Amino acid sequence: MKCANLDPQVKADARHSQLRRTVGGLAAPVAVRSWYCVRCQSHYQGEKHCITCNTGIYSIKETRWQENYT
Repeated sequence: MKCANLDPQVKADARHSQLRRTVGGLAAPVAVRSWYCVRCQSHYQGEKHCITCNTGIYSIKETRWQENYT
């Protein structure tokens, strides 16, 4: 019963340890709050939804726009 191959707690601990290592190495997500609409060429803040175009599919991150156009 003490065998690691048979003890489910040992396997569970190993899986939790592996998961902690994997998750610990991931970058934390950053919420994007500034957008640029490529279609109507407007800058806006908040939710990814251009009020002028009434959609968000043409919007890119403001930082991406600045990298390419400033």
